[in-house]
Amino acid sequence: MTSFPFSVVSRREVLSDSPDEIAKKREQLREARLRSARNQANWSEIAPRERLVERGPKRLGLLVDAADDRVWRLSRGSHFEPGTASVVSTHAATVFYVSADNDVVVLEPAEPLTTWSEVVRRRPDLVRPS
Repeated sequence: MTSFPFSVVSRREVLSDSPDEIAKKREQLREARLRSARNQANWSEIAPRERLVERGPKRLGLLVDAADDRVWRLSRGSHFEPGTASVVSTHAATVFYVSADNDVVVLEPAEPLTTWSEVVRRRPDLVRPS
């Protein structure tokens, strides 16, 4: 596990640091989290992020991996300890991509949907524009 020596959400630091210092610390935290995610044995990265294509109604937030047709959605859970690069669960198989802002974005399977081909076959109502 990688720990990070400061918290970007600490009230004391927010009050005492300049906006430039806060931005620098946030960027350092993003970089540390990315290194940590890439060093996890059970974590897999979808790269480049452009492989992920939005499909279906916006309200569902479905992302399809163009390389293998699998359907994903954003994970709503916490994957890092607050303000650190320490991973909460090192044993869970996790899939992520890196956003344009260099953030680690964790995905989960869009169960019961497994592939976009299956969606088209079983749920044509999701394929039509909303």
